[in-house]
Order: sequence, then C-alpha cells, then structure tokens
Amino acid sequence: AAGGDEPGELDGYGKIPADMARRLAELAKTWLPVITDEHGKAVMVAREMRHPPEWLKREVRLRDGTCRGLGCRTHWKDCELDHTLAWEHGGKTELNNLALRCKSDHLSKHADGGRVWQGDNGELHHQTRSRHAYTSYPDGSWISHGVQPPPPPPPNPFDNPEPPPF
Repeated sequence: AAGGDEPGELDGYGKIPADMARRLAELAKTWLPVITDEHGKAVMVAREMRHPPEWLKREVRLRDGTCRGLGCRTHWKDCELDHTLAWEHGGKTELNNLALRCKSDHLSKHADGGRVWQGDNGELHHQTRSRHAYTSYPDGSWISHGVQPPPPPPPNPFDNPEPPPF
C-alpha cells in the first residue's frame, strides 16, 4: 500500500525496504499499473496501452508456443503478438486478447475479411468469409465446425431409361 511499511519489490533484484521503494517511486516519470493475484503473479496490466510489457509477452509465448493461424506451426521466435480484437477497434492489451501469429497469418487475419474472437482459455474462434468455423487451441490442435462436404450432384436426367411421360 502507498505509504505503508511493507517492502517494495524491485524487478530483477527482489524485495527492498519501504522507504527506499518510496524514494525510487518519486523518481519515476511514468507508471504502469499492474494487478497481481494472491501469489504475486501479474494478471492484468493497464489495458489501454497498445504495446504489452515484457511479462505479458512471455505469458502469451508460454501459452501459445507457435503461431495460432490454422494449421501453422511457426515457432514463437518467428511470430508477432497480435491483438485478437484490434487495439484500434477497442481491443485491450491483455492475455485474453493477445495471440501469436507469424507475419503471413498476421497480415492475412487483417486482410481476408474473416472474424476471430478469443475465449477465456486462449482458444481462438475463427470464421472465414465463406462462413466456415474453426476453433484453435494453444496446444496447436484445432477443430472444424459445420464444414460439410459438397452435396452429391443431382441425378443426370439422361441416365433414366424410361421415356418421359408426355
């Protein structure tokens, strides 16, 4: 708590005395609010910022491991972080709105006219322009929904040996 006697934590160093933390805080030009869970793990950052902090980038890389484009297995080192709902369209910079995409899949996502939305466990729901729907999971698996094979062709009227009724 601000002004309390609890020690502060200096990234890359560890715990520091409360008075030292306050003196360092006075030197800061900007602040990045981070919300932590009961174990001290960062769970949310200032979601209005476009570029995620390093700890959030690591979380996405650990969760995804590879590109989240359908069928793509490009390693995370060759991927970009992508806002599932684009930041400029109101998408937040948070774990449940970020996914790894290789350059090709990133460009394709923004250009092909399909839709993508993300679930709470990192699953991505894709809908193509042709209305085919897929769900992809952080482990690289994916399933198809509602994709049907083409219907059988209609019967050929010339294959019927019976003469017409007229």
